[in-house]
Amino acid sequence: MTLVKNAVFNIAANYKGTSTAKEYLENYFGEDQLNENLRKISLAQDSTYTIANLPEVYVLGVRDPWEWCLNGYIFGSNHKLIYKHCEHPDYKVDVLVKRCLSLTQPLVPKNLAGTVGYLGFSRWSHNYYHWMCQIVPRIILYRMAGFSFKRVIVDLLPPVADLSNIIEESLFVLGIPKQNICYLKDREVYTVDNLVSVPVHSVTPTRAVVKILRDIFYTGHSIPADPTYKKIYISRTDAPWGRLTDNEQVVREILTEQGFVVVTLNAMSIYRQAQIFSSAEVIVAPHGAGLTNIIFSQPGIKLLELMPKNREVEIYEIFAKWQNLSYTKLLCETVPGSSNIVVDAQQLKEAVKSL
Repeated sequence: MTLVKNAVFNIAANYKGTSTAKEYLENYFGEDQLNENLRKISLAQDSTYTIANLPEVYVLGVRDPWEWCLNGYIFGSNHKLIYKHCEHPDYKVDVLVKRCLSLTQPLVPKNLAGTVGYLGFSRWSHNYYHWMCQIVPRIILYRMAGFSFKRVIVDLLPPVADLSNIIEESLFVLGIPKQNICYLKDREVYTVDNLVSVPVHSVTPTRAVVKILRDIFYTGHSIPADPTYKKIYISRTDAPWGRLTDNEQVVREILTEQGFVVVTLNAMSIYRQAQIFSSAEVIVAPHGAGLTNIIFSQPGIKLLELMPKNREVEIYEIFAKWQNLSYTKLLCETVPGSSNIVVDAQQLKEAVKSL
């Protein structure tokens, strides 16, 4: 493919001639390139996705020095940004350009021949829930659209939560070995003959997506039940994102007296998490990515979610409905100036009795 080796310098040079990031983006969007090869896939009546095959593109990784995340930027061979397939480019363009201007020499792109699947995270989505429910389904969609590939680009930067083991396990199940995963790094460029992608915010968990995930990671495997985990409390003491339970010890004492086993998930494989959640008859857990695993739970089991009062999120209640689980939530106070919760001991005792 014909791409100049100083493509990144070209981005910065173009920006110098504009007065604002907005003007730069207006001049250098490349949406016209999306018309090359679009295919629509429907998983259900209310979920249709547009899959794009982008020819002769380059993918640039840029880390925001003020945040923990890395963003992937996709450019066409005309050096125009392909907006819909990038995360908040209007917000991030200043960072993009500053990082490019700080280069002391041109970046030499690494070429990935053939067709490659793009797995781009959105700005705040570097955790287990988003990987399983928004990123993994893209591979299924790409293949349903008829695109064949065995290599992927992942724009994950994991200084806070290292998902590499989860990523590699799940992609292996989907037929993509570890050596075929290209983790995009800061100011690294890949040129790609054909990049298969979907607009970054378009894949959301639906009933159809949840069913596909359950089939791939649970139904399709012989995972034996583990009787040790009939009643489980999912602790977030190993969570890298905060949102801890301030009175964790009190919660543990109440629940262990009722026969609950305390479980932390951060170091577990998907297989092990699926085994534990499929074995459980009663689950108590603070709101968090670990509850993604209720997609593996058996119909009729009981779930109590400890929910911060100031941040009610319904996604796991919705999952529970789709899975025919018995769902209850206990609203909890939050610690001022923190995302941590405090669980009312008496309310917890009463809630557990009613399960």
